[in-house]
Amino acid sequence: MSRQINSIKEIASIAGLSIATVSRVINKTGSYSARAEETVNRIVKEYNYSPNLIARGLKTNSSKTVGIIIPNITGEFFARATLQIQLGFFQKGYSTIILNTNHDDKIAAASIQMLKASHVCGLINFTGQILDVEYESSIPVVYFDRIPALEKTGKNYAVVTGDNYSGGAMAAEEFLKKGTKNLRILAPVQMYSCHQERVNGFRDVLLKHGVSFSDDMIIHMAGKTPDDVYDAITKLLLSNRKQVGGYMSISTYLALAVLKSVKLNHLQMPSDFGFIAFDLNTVLQYTSPSITSVQQDSSILADSAVNFMIELLQQNNNIEKRQMLGPVYFQKGDTT
Repeated sequence: MSRQINSIKEIASIAGLSIATVSRVINKTGSYSARAEETVNRIVKEYNYSPNLIARGLKTNSSKTVGIIIPNITGEFFARATLQIQLGFFQKGYSTIILNTNHDDKIAAASIQMLKASHVCGLINFTGQILDVEYESSIPVVYFDRIPALEKTGKNYAVVTGDNYSGGAMAAEEFLKKGTKNLRILAPVQMYSCHQERVNGFRDVLLKHGVSFSDDMIIHMAGKTPDDVYDAITKLLLSNRKQVGGYMSISTYLALAVLKSVKLNHLQMPSDFGFIAFDLNTVLQYTSPSITSVQQDSSILADSAVNFMIELLQQNNNIEKRQMLGPVYFQKGDTT
């Protein structure tokens, strides 16, 4: 078996051609003879040529590699979207570096430094934060799902997120149609843009129908996993079962904590309380009773993120702000 080579210089030496000619053949640019093309392609196949992308990035100060930073790889929505984005870039000839911050600022800062050292050509940022203002102003960035305060970054970015406002409105309309009173919203302590838009849509529908809304209807639950918030959720549900008619959960992990509490404490939905969740994972879409939810299609959002990034790269970062709101849809279940 022939040894593997990973440089154009080695191919040129074997083929007896100039480095410039070999480069034109491999990158399919400029002019070259049919004989040169045949020779180079034969050597590439025979020696299992693999380009050194890191070296190429160091030479050009860029690469065909896109960085993806996500806050939690274990969440199904993030995991599914990341996979779809990775495959989308692969189909367009780009590789990806995927980094998980685990909601840790130190890991996020180290991740940015790693991407800088790798000379990625662009960044998909799921975190809802601008992790490095100067860096994110210098390369194409697509902010996914969570939108940070973008006025700090200039014009070299795009935004892809679901229509969370409409999702919150759909949930409120369902409760009102069912005559459910004394509504509450379950929310994380740290509210990102997607969460706030769900609250805004919910609130505006209530006000439109003459139902009062106040901030104390939003119950903030500390923690980042279902286990973190289970005890607090259980205490809340048991103590308020006579006072609260319905809950909308605006975060998936809070919905999981609710469902765990319902099962372990023998609660019933909707007789004890009505319940609407956002972005149920695949398994929970098949539970009994079925859960009323608002869902979004991660594949539509992922495709838009890839296309926005390619557009930013092709236009050398010189485009106005791009924003895409992905559709959401209401999925009627037995919990309202």
